[in-house]
Parts: sequence; structure tokens; C-alpha cells
Amino acid sequence: MELCSLGSLLLTLIASLSSLLQVSSDTPPQFQLQPTGGVVSTGNRKILQCRALGVPQPDYRWIKDGSFIDDYSSDTFHKIEAAALGDAGEYQCIARNGVGSILSNKVGVNVAYIEPFSRVERSGVSALAGAAVVLLAPPIDSFPEPEMTWFAGGQFISPSQKHVVTLKHDLVILDVGMEDMNTYHVEALNPQLGQVELSSNTSLTVASSTALPLTLRPEIVVPPRNTTTVAGTTAVQFECIANARPLASLRIRWKKDGAYLQSDNIAYVISHYGYQLQVKSPSRAQAGLYECEADVEGLAYAPARAVARLAVYEKPTLVLPPLPESKGEVGKQVMLPCEVQGEPTPDVTWFRNTVDVDAIPSGRYSPQSNGSLLIADLKVTDAGVFQCVAGNPVGETTAYTWLRVEKSAPVWVELPSNTTALDSEEVTIKCRVDGAPTPSITWKFNGTAVNASSHLQIVFGGDLFIAGVQQPDSGLYTCEARNDLGFITAAAWLSVTVRTHIVRPPVDTSALISTTAQMHCGVSHDVAVVVVWRWYWGSDVIDPAEGTRHSVFANGTLQIRDVRNDDIGNYTCWVVSSGGNDTRSARLNIVELPFPPSILDAVIVPSQKRTVNVSWAPDFDGNSAITSFVVQSRVVYPLGPTLDPSQGWMVEDSNVPAERHWLLVDDLKAATSYQFRVSARNGVSEGRFSDPSPTVDLPQEPPGAPPVGVSVSASSQTAIMIQWQPPPKQDWNGVLLGYIIRYRLYGYEETVPWNTINITNVVQRNHLLADLITWQLYEVQMAAYNNIGIGVYSNSVTERTLEGVPLVAPSEVTVQAGSSTSVNVTWMPVNSQNVNGVALGYKIQVWRALVSTPESTVSVPPSLYPGARHEGVVAGLSKFTDYTVTVLCYTKVGDGPKSSAVPVRTMEDVPDQVSSFIFEEIFDTKVTVLWSPPNSINGILTGYTLKYQETSDSNTEVILTFPPGIHNKTVDGLTPVTEYEFSIAATTSQGQGVATTATIKSGVPPEYPGPPTGLLVTDIRAREALLSFTPGFDGKTSISLWIVEAQAGSSTDWTSVYKESAPDATYLNIENLRPYTDYRLRIIASNVVGVSPPSDATPSFRTLEDRPGVAPLDLVARTVDSSSITVRWLPLEDAAWNGMPRGYNVTYQGTYPSAPTRSDVIADHLANSHVLSSLDAYTEYRVTLRAYNDVGSGAESFPAFALTKESVPSAGPASVNVTTTGSQAILVVWNEIPERNRHGMILGYKVHYGTQGESFLIEEVRGNATKYAMLTGLRSFVRYAVQVLGYTRMGDGTLGDAVYAQTLADVPGPPTDIIFPDVTYTTATVTWQAPTEPNGVISNYRVEYWLEASGPSSGHPPPVELNANEHSYTAHSLERESFYVFSLSAKTSIGWGQSAQVRVYTITNRDKPEAPSKPLVSSSQVLARSVTLSWIPGNDGYSPVRYYMVQLREANNLAWNTHLDRIPADVTSYTVTGLTPNTPYSFQLQATNDKGSSPWSTPSDLVTTAEAAPDSPPRNVRVQPKTQTSIQIHWTAPAADSWNGDLLGFVVQHRSYQSLSDFMETRISDPGAVSHVIDNLVRDREYEVQVMAYNREGNGPPSAPDTVYVGEAVPTAPPQAVGADMLNSTAIRVTWMPPPARSQNGDLLGYKLYYAEAQNAASSQVVLLPVMRAEHTLTELRKYTPYDVQLLAYNLAGDGPNSTAVQAQTNQDSKSMHRIRPA
Repeated sequence: MELCSLGSLLLTLIASLSSLLQVSSDTPPQFQLQPTGGVVSTGNRKILQCRALGVPQPDYRWIKDGSFIDDYSSDTFHKIEAAALGDAGEYQCIARNGVGSILSNKVGVNVAYIEPFSRVERSGVSALAGAAVVLLAPPIDSFPEPEMTWFAGGQFISPSQKHVVTLKHDLVILDVGMEDMNTYHVEALNPQLGQVELSSNTSLTVASSTALPLTLRPEIVVPPRNTTTVAGTTAVQFECIANARPLASLRIRWKKDGAYLQSDNIAYVISHYGYQLQVKSPSRAQAGLYECEADVEGLAYAPARAVARLAVYEKPTLVLPPLPESKGEVGKQVMLPCEVQGEPTPDVTWFRNTVDVDAIPSGRYSPQSNGSLLIADLKVTDAGVFQCVAGNPVGETTAYTWLRVEKSAPVWVELPSNTTALDSEEVTIKCRVDGAPTPSITWKFNGTAVNASSHLQIVFGGDLFIAGVQQPDSGLYTCEARNDLGFITAAAWLSVTVRTHIVRPPVDTSALISTTAQMHCGVSHDVAVVVVWRWYWGSDVIDPAEGTRHSVFANGTLQIRDVRNDDIGNYTCWVVSSGGNDTRSARLNIVELPFPPSILDAVIVPSQKRTVNVSWAPDFDGNSAITSFVVQSRVVYPLGPTLDPSQGWMVEDSNVPAERHWLLVDDLKAATSYQFRVSARNGVSEGRFSDPSPTVDLPQEPPGAPPVGVSVSASSQTAIMIQWQPPPKQDWNGVLLGYIIRYRLYGYEETVPWNTINITNVVQRNHLLADLITWQLYEVQMAAYNNIGIGVYSNSVTERTLEGVPLVAPSEVTVQAGSSTSVNVTWMPVNSQNVNGVALGYKIQVWRALVSTPESTVSVPPSLYPGARHEGVVAGLSKFTDYTVTVLCYTKVGDGPKSSAVPVRTMEDVPDQVSSFIFEEIFDTKVTVLWSPPNSINGILTGYTLKYQETSDSNTEVILTFPPGIHNKTVDGLTPVTEYEFSIAATTSQGQGVATTATIKSGVPPEYPGPPTGLLVTDIRAREALLSFTPGFDGKTSISLWIVEAQAGSSTDWTSVYKESAPDATYLNIENLRPYTDYRLRIIASNVVGVSPPSDATPSFRTLEDRPGVAPLDLVARTVDSSSITVRWLPLEDAAWNGMPRGYNVTYQGTYPSAPTRSDVIADHLANSHVLSSLDAYTEYRVTLRAYNDVGSGAESFPAFALTKESVPSAGPASVNVTTTGSQAILVVWNEIPERNRHGMILGYKVHYGTQGESFLIEEVRGNATKYAMLTGLRSFVRYAVQVLGYTRMGDGTLGDAVYAQTLADVPGPPTDIIFPDVTYTTATVTWQAPTEPNGVISNYRVEYWLEASGPSSGHPPPVELNANEHSYTAHSLERESFYVFSLSAKTSIGWGQSAQVRVYTITNRDKPEAPSKPLVSSSQVLARSVTLSWIPGNDGYSPVRYYMVQLREANNLAWNTHLDRIPADVTSYTVTGLTPNTPYSFQLQATNDKGSSPWSTPSDLVTTAEAAPDSPPRNVRVQPKTQTSIQIHWTAPAADSWNGDLLGFVVQHRSYQSLSDFMETRISDPGAVSHVIDNLVRDREYEVQVMAYNREGNGPPSAPDTVYVGEAVPTAPPQAVGADMLNSTAIRVTWMPPPARSQNGDLLGYKLYYAEAQNAASSQVVLLPVMRAEHTLTELRKYTPYDVQLLAYNLAGDGPNSTAVQAQTNQDSKSMHRIRPA
């Protein structure tokens, strides 16, 4: 332990020795570069620079015209960016470091400019002939001085003996003659700018003289002027202009000090005519008296003379400058030399660290007559840079020295002295020392170290200040001073004497009438002294014993209960004691609510029929100045009941200024009667309302708004239905009498007038416009009218009449046969204006004669090129047949007229087979052959070819031909009992047709053939199978045809499925079978005689599966919402599946480029709808559908298209850029949102901006055209984050990425949290925090204060500037018990900011404030979301209130919530915002001063905020079709806490989707309603619907718009009369009738039959049935089993409801039948 102490002592000694030996390396600033001035042109840049050397590196500050223009910084430059006239002046810089500071030389900066000459017309000048005249140059503002040029009559005037321009630029014309009469002007050229200005003209008039003498005595017109110059500067000029006659003989000579100057004197220059004398280089030797002498050579006239003096000054020069470095010892005197010379004698000013020593209140600095500075009693604080500045009128010079004070031990300057003080006084015990380094001062009280506090403070470098001394402060105080070289100490006694005096004096007080007022009179006194208080009201003694309202408490406080107006006055507290007496006075003021205003009047403003001027006269103000008036109005119904005086009032203006006693109430309703009333508000609260004004009846006007929800829909090809609702009732402006409809073709505004219809039935809500033009777009407007006139027309709504059929047929139809079965057709299309709609295509129809239906119809789509010739081909016609061809155009409505029929014949072809071929009379050697013509000759028959031969012997072939009329032939010469083969074929010009062949045996007649046997089916495929068989008896002739019949599926009928002519066949490949179908086959043989019986049937077999054979039909896509689409279709019938049905595959893709393809698998073959989800919003999709089974997918359907609904954008705009444009503004610019992210039509943008930790603000930019926003009103020098989003009608999109920008610096806001923690009678310590809005980097604070009673303009201490890290200041030498105002401001690089002013009262006995009065609330100030409170402040405890706080609570809540805002101390009313409507609240207040916070006030009376419209929309809003012309809306009411009043019902709004028309509105006056049906809508149209809740204050916000397609709805009823009949043990027949027609909601597509074993839901099966069916047999059922059967109908919109289940039971007895019908 001892070793440690010894080590510490050694280290201390070493450190002390080091400090003594250490030599500082710091040096003061020395200028290396002085600033230079000059002339700068307006708008140009000027840079001033000064640079100094010094350690540490100096900072710089600039002075202009004696005032600082910036703060210290390391920048050596001062930049004038764009010079203006205000920048001209004298500049000087200060260089400063820790050693000292110095001033640079002063330099002048001038800004070049020139102003135009005055445009005022100049008066003319007159002169006598022969005399001299001086034309004065007009004045002009310019720097530098302009060069002037004179012109006469526009011609330049050259200087001559006759024309002389003076040094002042005047024009002198000597020996004036008549030729000099002219107009004169001058041009001024600024040589710096090169800018020329022209003066206005002045005219010279010369008066002629008939007796003009030939000679005139000389006369000096312009004499020389006294001149002062500086030695060694530019030349000096004198001028002397004289007139005489003859002018050519005029001679001018110059003298100096009486001696003529010769022309060869090199120090002077005399001009050609002697008018000017130039002193080339003025010096003291050239100073003197100069004289000019004018005479006329050869004439005896006395010379004319004039004199002027030249004074030559010299700039100051240093004769004995101070040394660069001076030293002195503490307590000694130092002489700093600065001897100068100059003319006039220079004045010398000394500065210490750039502060004039005359302003330093030390009394030790004495400037000497020779310019030196004597410093007496040198102090350490005198160290620094001393600078002498010597100046006279023509210049200035400067020199400086660094004065260094050498080290010394502490020495006494002023010793402490014994002091006696009264209690509560302030005492200062002096202790002043000096030394180098500066000694440190410590104090002890009775041997104990004194710690600084608000009571004890060390001030002025050593003095001890004691605030409000008390007896315990008596004792010995010791001052100790030490530095590195020594230590001194001295002590003094303080004695405190207690006296009686008032320490809590009464203060002026305001009290609310009927409340209790208190006035304090606190006393400090010796405990042994008895104190007596006496109170006076004016001069009357207050005796508490005389009444019950006055009381004086033991502490001297006077209390007055139930105060009234006669208590107003001055109250005096008189304290009497043996320790002294004291007295103080204060005034009591009684305040109350103001009286109602009187002389209330209300008059309609003549020029504004809906504006009423309400005027009044104020009444008694309640002893508190009226602050504002409240004006209310109400509607009066002349025929209604008399209103209660307090009912129906609405606030028109709650803050009419107190000095204004009128209010223009505008935007009132026409044809309405009003009353008005007024109340006054003062510092207490709002007074009672006046009586209502006389009733004011506003005149009627035409309706002020159009009908609401005007919508139009085409009802036919020539009619449009208009629907509307009346205008809002408040806009009727009278009694509504009807409506005016006006309409015309859209787009013909300039040429087609309006058609009008007058609807006189005011309750009518729709009208049918008839006799319109088919498929034309009309615009419609509506207006309501009353007996004054027609009101405002609605915005135009447009609608096109429905399509019709085309009006004309295609023209120029040509037809040519293309082949034997086709024709080629061409035509010109129908003109667009005759289509009456959208041409879907053309139909080519081919007709046979006398047939009413076309044999063939081919549709041809329209050409992509309007006006181009169309063409088409009709195939599949009969050969060589006469036809007529017509062409028509068609729309979706139907077919237009057919063109004229054009005949055509198909080309000739070979004929078909003969229709019959038989044999008769078959003998051994001959046979008769008979045949019939072909059924289709296919041309002109030219004959027949008959061939026969012995079978298998072509050598015996015989060919016979016959003309077309021959149909039989007896062939003879046959070989008996020989088999022959015959064939017959018809022939046309195109060749021989197909031959018919048969075999017979000569002599043997043919017979019927026998059936084949041994049928076997092999090689079974999806659509074919190989059928093998053994032929039966051929009937003694060849088999001409094999006929195959089949039983397909469960059918018991045999139908022909295949035929083949192959007489020798033993197998047939059966084609065109149905895939995945059970078949049984049999064969029938046919010969020339007839057909055989059918063969035995094959066993049942099933063809293989194949892909579904057809594409799904009637594919429709309907939008559901922004991300989903419902797809509906007609399910495939069982037969079309070609296998085991599995389901459907839906493929969908956006129609935009490179859109991905997606597909969904629907594993339900009975499905007829599917929802595509997770789609992009506002995107058109192409959808196709395929059915699939186990083999694969079938054909693709025709595509359907649908556009998803709008949503909010999924991304922000691209490329958001921010640019700072000032201290409070940022420019934000952005690009479009990427198209794939818009999800709808962009209606505008919202710019979110803010700083970290704060709520962001929003700037809205409406529309998509503007893509920038200027953010203003920002905080300065703050980094802002900026994000931009786009919004659609569905709401706000995703915010984009944040970008950042920082605003520029600005002057700061005022300092905050200003309090006075320590206050005495003569001192006040103020503390503060940085401004809430620093607006830059705070560099300094400034504190200024003054007596409140004297004001800021009175003499008060100069402002004090503090560093940025200083946040407190103590003011001394204040007056006792006085109010002071402290003004505090902060500074940034931009300058000083706004000041904050606070009051403080100099007293020691400060306390917390009393609570404010109970808050008062007036009824007119109770709004839905805010309440205005008023109060009277309590006693402030001699410390002014800094702010108030307010707490609030709801009636059913015991907890108080503190409102966040601090309420300024200078207000007595405050509006609490952010409240919940229709909610009871109470409020309480608290005051806070420097000592703390008061108790909370008495709570206000309970007050209920006004109702407001609901805050939230209904929830869970769903819209669905009900019928083809109606929809049903479902919703849930908003949460009860958002009703803001009693919910009265709902408003349902609807309109066509994306229409510009207003919403049609339905009001449902049932708060419990949860659904509503809207009917009479237009089919095949999309509607948007939104729902609002409402109360008596109005409608709440609407729900998000929901859309629905009207025109498709599921059947609303099941099939009727469903029954089930048992057929046998495995079959049940189901019968039904369609749903009622009104419930079908469109065309039915089919039925779904559900059946299942009773009590076995897992056995459920479904059968799809076509719409034309009304019964179906269920087969292959289980025997003796009950089945439940249900049936539903479906359409494109979906499935209708199921029928009630019916039951039927199969039976083992196939003969037994029973029928069950539903009960």
C-alpha cells in the first residue's frame, strides 16, 4: 500500500516537471494570402480567398460591411456564386486557431451593372446665339462609371474647340449658332459589361440676335473643381472651359501657385485647346493652388480666371511596427508599439483576437498617442494576438504581434471579505486570482469542500455565489487557488440574519364565477417572531369574521368562496411583525361565460342566391376577451311541426374570428327555409346561443344534380331501355315535376340535333326509346326539372341497339361447276353499313327445283380484307344435276336476304350400277336377261354393255352393247348345264359405270340362298373386326352381296352395319364399328333371287377403346374474379367416350406474347364445369377442352376466351428516381408499372414517403398520365424513404422498392424542452434540447433575454452564442420578482433559425402548479371524432406553466389514457382528436412547469361524441346470378364497433361493369337484412355491385366491387313428375317431365340421373341423358333390390337442384310390376 502511494507521488512529480519543461508548438495565424477585391459582372461568380499559416490549422470566418456572413470553417474561400447588387461591399476575413485570431486587409467588391436611363421626357434647352450652353448628361445608375458619347440628330459629335464633353459627361457648346438647333441624346457604355443604354432626346432652341457682336469677352463656363487624391495613384485632371468671340482666338493657360505651367513640363499634360490639365503622377510636391486663365488673343479684354486646390493624401505606413512575438510577466505592464505616419494623420485601433480592446471591460488597455498599446497589470487571459490597424480616409495598414504571458504562481487580485446578509438574499463572496497557467479555484465551508449546486455556484472564474441564503449558510468560507507553480488560500465569514418578508407574494388571478379563489402570501421569518397577516380589498380591510365567504389560513393564504363579479379588484397582503413588515398586491378577476350575441340578422346575398349573410352584435364578454364565435343553422319546414329550439342545428363555422361579426354561409339548399343562431367563446368556454334568427326562405332553382344511375340497355334492334333514379333530394331545389331525356347518334355532335322526350310522371323510373336505327350507337343524357326550369344534364351514356339481320344480299354472284359433285361460288360482300351488326359470315345454299329446303349449305367466314371478292366451294352434290345457288350474309341474329338464284349443273360422270339385274326363262341353251336403268345415271345415258362367258373361261366371253332404251336381252347358244358369269354396266360420255355381276347355270333356275354358318369374330379392334364364316347354299347362282347386321350395346334390334359384294368371300372385315361397344353379328346372303335367312348370331364381343370421338361442345368461359375463371361445357354422351370415360383436360394460356401454357386435369367424366385458379389479374385467357379416357385425349374444343377481373397491381412502378430540389422538397419521377403487373387500368399513383420510425405520408397522383410528384413541406436535412404504388379501381397495389433522398439543410427550428431548473431572485439557469427539426448540423445556440415589462426593444444584455454541445446557460444580475423572457435559437450552416421564447419569474420559492379547473365542453364543440375543451389555469407556483397534458377515458372504462400531444402553455382550450364516434368520454387536465406536474384536474362531465357514418363496409359480400335477369347479393353486417351510431340499413349499388354511369341505388331500411335480389337486369351483361351500411349520419364506405355475369343461371327447379317403374328383376324405367319453363334459366343441356341401392350410398351411379329424353331404363340392376332415384336438369350455368328421391324395387318375378311415385 505504501509502495503504491510512493509510486503515485513519483509519477505526479515527473508529470509536473514535464509540464514545466514542455514548450508548446502552437503558433498563431499569419496571413500567407490576403483577399483581393475587384469588379464582377452581375450573375458571375466571384471567389474571395485568404490563407494563413498557424498551428493548429486556422479556421476562417468572413465579414462583410462589418457584419459576419458565415461561421468559422476550414474553407479558405468565400464564394459569391451569382453576383447581385447586394453582394457589393467591403470584405474582410478572420483567421483563428487556439492561439488567437487576426483580421485580414479589407477589400472592396463591386458588382458591375447599369440601369436604363429614365424614360421621362426631358425638357428642352434654350440659348442665345453666340453664348455658351451646357447640356447636362441625364443621371444613370452604373458601376463602373460609364463612358458617355453625345449625338446630335443621331450623328456622333466629335470633340472640338466648339463641342466639349466635361469630366461630368455634360456637353458644352460654345459660341452657339443657329446650326446647333437640334435634338441631342447620349449613349452610356458600361466598360465592364459592354452594355449600352440610350437616353431620351432633349432639344436645343437658339434665339437669333440681329445685332450679334463680332467679339465677346471671355467667360469661364465650366471652372476647375477642388480635388483630393492619393499620392502615387492615377493621374488627376482639372478642366476649364470658356467661351468668347471669336472662338478661334480663345486662349487658355494654366498656373500653379501663381506660376505659368509650360507645355514642356513633364509632370503635366495640357490638352490641345487648353480645356484640361492633367497632373500625371500626383505627390506632395504637386499639391497646391491651380488657376486657369482665359483671354482672347489680339483683343484687350481682361482675362477670365478660376482657381481650384489639389490636396494630395498619403496612405498610412508603419514607422515602428510591433514585433512578431511579444512576452510579458503576470502583474507587469507591457508596451506594444505601433507608430505610423500618413496624411492625414492615421488613427490607430488595437484588437485582441479581432476584438476591439476598447470593448474589453478590463480597464487595463491604454492606447497611446503614438499608436502604441500599454497593457497594465498583465493577466494570463491577456495572452493572444494583438493587432494594430492604422487608417485614414485614403487607406489602412495593419500589423500584429503574438503576446505570450510567461508562467507565474497564483497571486491575489481580490481577497474574500466577511459578509452579512438577510435570509433569502443572494450573496457573492469574491475570490479573484491570477497566474500562469490559470489557477484552479476550490471553496470550503467550515473545512468541507463545497459542491456546486443550484444553491451554491462558483462564478466569474472564482467567486462563490449563494442563492437565497438561510441561517444554516452562516460560517467560514475558504477560497483556495493553485496552479503548477504555487498555492494560496484566504477565508471570510458569512453571517445570515433572518427578517420577516413575503416570499410567496400574491399574483394576479382569474377565477371562474361561483368557484373558490385563493391568493397566497407566504412569509419567511424568524421562528421567535410572531407574524400577523392583514388583507385588503382596495382600501377596505377584509375581516373573515364578517361573513362566510372569506377565510385567511395560517400560512396567510386568502380564500374567497363562491366568487362573484363584485369580488373583482386589487387585493393587498400586509404582513406585520417585530422582525419587519412587508406588503404585496395582486388583482383578482372573475370570469364567466360570454352572453349570447344580440341583434342577430340573416339576409340573402343578392348576387348569390344560396348564400346568406348572418350578422350579429357581441354582448358582455364575461370579463374574458371573446376569442371566436360559433354559427349554426337549421332547416325549417314551414308545413311541418314546430321545432324544439335546441333541435336540428348544424355547425356552419366554429371559429369565426372575434373581430368579425358576420359570416357568409354559402352552399345552402335552394327552395329551403333556414334559421341561424350564434354563440360567443371566450377564455372560459362557449356561452349560450342566441335566439334563432328570423326564417330565411331561399328561392327555388332548377335541380342542381342530374338523375342518379342513368343506365341504358338495348332491348331490341330498334329500342333502348333507359333506367334511372331521381337526383338526391337535397338537389331538387323545389318540387320535382319530371324528367327530360335527350338522345342522338353518338359521334355526330356537330351535325345531329338532340331528340328530346318529356317524362311528366315524376315517379317513372324507366322509358323505352323506340324507332331507333338498328345496330347504331346512341348517346343519352337526362335531366330533372321543376317549375323553375331544367336542371343539370347527366353525363352521356352510350348504348348500341341490338344487331339485326343484313339488309341486302351479296352481289355479283358467280357459280361454276367444279366437278361432278361440287360447284365454285364467288360474290361481292355486303357493305358494312347494310350488315346491321357484325357479319359472322356468308352462307352458300344449293337448291333443287321445287324443293323448299337447300340440299347443301356451306358457311364461309368474312374475308380479312373488306371489299375483297369472297369465294367458296360446295361439295357433296349429286352428279350431273341442275341446281340453283344463292348466297346470303348472316349475323348472330339471323340470315339476311338471299341473292338472286344462279343456275348451275354439276359435271357429267360415269353412271352408277343398274338398279336391278335378273334372269328369266333359264333353259338349257338360252336365258333372258333383264335389267333396269341405274338409279343415278350421272349424265346422259349412251347405252349398256352386257358381257357373259363360261365361268373361268375368258375365251368364251361375249360382249353385247345396247342403246339406252333396251333393258332386256335373250341370250341363246348356251351350252346346257354350264355355269355362266354375266355382267351388265351402263355407259355415259364419261365412260362405263360399275358393272353388276351374277352367275347362273344353264338349264337350272336360281333359288334363294341359304344362311352362312360357323361365324367367328377375330382380330377385334376399336372400329373394326374380322368376321369369318362358311357360306351357305348359294341358290344355284353367285352370291351378289353379303349383308352384316349387328346388335349394339343393350339394344335387341338388328341393324345393317356392313355390306360387301364378294361372291366367294369366307371372311369379311367389318368396318365403322363403335369403339368400346358390345356387339353380336349375323350375316345375310343375297343373290339374284333374293336374300337368305339371317345366320346364327356370333357370341357377344366388345370393340377395343379409342380416344374420345368428339370434342366437348358449347365451351363457355366466365370470369369469377381477378384470379379465377369458370369454364362450362356440355358433357360428352356415353357413346362419344369410345371407352371408359375418365374426365377432361382443360388447357389455358394468356393471350399475351410468350405466355405459359397451363392445364388442369378434371378426373370426373360427368363434370360440366371447372374453376381455373391462380390466374393473372386483368388478363385474357384462351381456354380449350379435351375429353380423355384410358387411351388418350380426344379432339380439342373450339376455344373460349375470358378476361379475368381487375385486381391491385402486384408491383410498383419501374425506375423510381428522386431528386432533392430544396430544403423542403423532393421531386419523384417514375415510369409505368410493368404491364404484367398492372392487373387492371391504372387510375393513379400514391407516393409513400417518410423517415425511419415515423408514419409515412401519402401524396396521391390521380390518373395515369402524370408520373411525377413534388413532395413539399418536408423536414430539412432529413433522409427520406420514398416508395410508389399504383392503384386500380380495386385498390392499392404493392409498394415498389424504397429509394432515398436527403433534403438540403435549412435554418433550424426552435430548441425544445426548455426549462429553468434553477432560479433565484437574481439568476436563472435555462436548459434545452436540440430542435425537433434541426434541419442540418447544429453549430451554435444563441440565448437572449429581457425584462418582459420592458420588451425586447429595450436595452438588455447582448445575445450569447454557445457551442452546439452546450445546452444550458445561467443569466445573472436579474431583477428580483420579475418576469423575464428568454429567447433561444439554434444555428446551422444556413443561418439562425426560429427562436423559442419562454417566460421565467425570478423568485426562490417556486413550486409545482395547481391543477387547472374542471374542463368545460360546449355542445357545439362536440363532434364525431373530436371534442374541444376549455379551462382556467390554476396558480402556476411562481413558475410559468410549460405545457398541459390531457387524459381521457370512455364511460365504461376505469383506466385513463394520456393523449400524446403536449398542449402549449399559452392556450386555455384544446381540441382532442382521434376519438370514436357515438362514444361517451370524460377528460382531465394536468399542468407542468419547471418544478413538476400538477395533480390532475377534476374530470369533465361525461360527453358523448356525435354519430358519424359507419367506418367499415359490410363483410363477406357475395353476388351470384339468380335468374337470367336477376342477381342475389349476400352480406354480413360490419362489426358493431364500426357503426358509429344506430345502424339503419344498407345501400346496394349496381351498374354495368366498367360503365361510366352512376350506380343505381337500392336502400334497404332493415339493419338485420343479409341479402337482396336485384331483378329486371339486362341479359348477357356483366354488372358490378357494392354494398354500404348507413346510419342517420350517412353512408359508410362501399365494399370492394364484385362483378357478376347476368344471363346465365342454373335451373332453379328440379325435373317434375319423376317416377320409377320396375320392369323386371334387373331393370327399372324412370320417367319425368322438364322443370317449369320459368325456372330453366335458359336452354337445358340435359339431365343427370342418379341411382343407388337404398341404404348404400357407395353404390351410387350417374347417367347423363340428352335433353330430348323424358324416360330412361336402368338395366343390369340387382334382383329384388330397392333403388333410390333422383334427377336434375343442367344448363351452361351448371346443375339445378335434385328432385326428391323416388324408390323402385326390382323383383325376381319378371312378370310382376309395380310403380312407385313420390308422395
